[in-house]
Amino acid sequence: MSEEGLKPVWSAIKCELRDTSPAGDYKLARILIGVNLVFFMLILPIIYTNSGVLGEGFRLFKYLPLPACVASGGCLPQVIISMFGHAGLVHLLGNMFFLYIVGDNVEAVLGKAKMIFIYITAGVFGAVVQSLVIVAESVDKPILYMIGASAAISGLIGAYLVYYPGSLLCRCLGFVIVYYCFRIRASSYLAIWIVFQLLVSQVSVTVAVWAHIAGLLIGIALARLLADHTRIDELRNQIAQGIYRGPSIGRDELHKPSISPIVQLLVLIAFLGLVMSQVLALPTLLELDDKYYTIYADASLRTDGNRVLYRVESIRVEVMDKPPDHLTIDVKGRDYRTPYAPIIMTTLIKARETTYTLTLTPVYLEWINQGTVVLASYKLSYLKETSIATLLLTILVGILAMHTLINEPHRYEITYMPADMIPTSPKENGVSSGDNNANH
Repeated sequence: MSEEGLKPVWSAIKCELRDTSPAGDYKLARILIGVNLVFFMLILPIIYTNSGVLGEGFRLFKYLPLPACVASGGCLPQVIISMFGHAGLVHLLGNMFFLYIVGDNVEAVLGKAKMIFIYITAGVFGAVVQSLVIVAESVDKPILYMIGASAAISGLIGAYLVYYPGSLLCRCLGFVIVYYCFRIRASSYLAIWIVFQLLVSQVSVTVAVWAHIAGLLIGIALARLLADHTRIDELRNQIAQGIYRGPSIGRDELHKPSISPIVQLLVLIAFLGLVMSQVLALPTLLELDDKYYTIYADASLRTDGNRVLYRVESIRVEVMDKPPDHLTIDVKGRDYRTPYAPIIMTTLIKARETTYTLTLTPVYLEWINQGTVVLASYKLSYLKETSIATLLLTILVGILAMHTLINEPHRYEITYMPADMIPTSPKENGVSSGDNNANH
């Protein structure tokens, strides 16, 4: 299939899902996509809707991590679970698109175990970095939850940039029905992605940009540490002979290393921006160490049939030296003492909005009428240690990532090879017909 020219929307979508990929059937990315889809369709509706399964919904609700808990070194199981959830359909489809493109390529080089290691490590590292920044900045504009696989997938994107910067992708621009599609090198496309992340960091507080950058850097660093040069040479030989799927690479393109100075500069800027965000947050984090970070919701009661709904008028954060005396204020004078508020969200709470609808579990209906509800309260016990260790780790990871991209990156690039390695008559247009239509 040609990757260039005008195409109807269905052909453009098919073209966008293609890249230069190793021959073979690599299934781990598709398994991860399936898990994400199942979680989004079957589990999130229990958490975010009034499905009636309120007890189960409340239990699962606690596994969406609060940044304050993550920043103080806790909530690791919740972080991993939240990596399979998404805040909406657009969020889900965007992440799955990148996972589909880069996943099989990375698995082909590293195998399933090492790929999963990068996926989870990047996801957890990104969540910790983003949580520290959120806690430092969110005293007056609380951001309650983190959800999504973006940091984990960014780790795979980093590994993809190391191994396949010369891979050809198909990109399409247009409107509704007709699109113009063209080929672009992966290194150029990912450079645009980095620029987009840096721009978003200046205009949005709800997109976890620093988690994405942290995941990218650790993916680059781990790609170097986990590299199997024997496997890299095997895949190079296959590409040299034209044994691959997706857009075909010309002989002249294989002669040229794909990591340009512009790509190196953009990764360096992203690295410095990540470090600067943590440095700026550090004084506030040290001041908050060992204090209680409590999120309050001021709510007014209304009823809807058999349900009791609270319309939240405002959400605020208080940082105190001791835990809150009570977690729910009741007009009857009763207190509800528990580490968690008895609340199920109908929609994801977002920063800077002032009205939300929350549903109370039936067991607490007679206890609560109107008042202030504590959504969560965490003691920031290890904030000092976590913030300093994360900053030092970020610097170490960034230095290793930059060394990977600057010091002979062609040693790891599968889409580059010396002229004497390319056969005189490579096969045209990829692998045999049995494999050419597989996956991408």
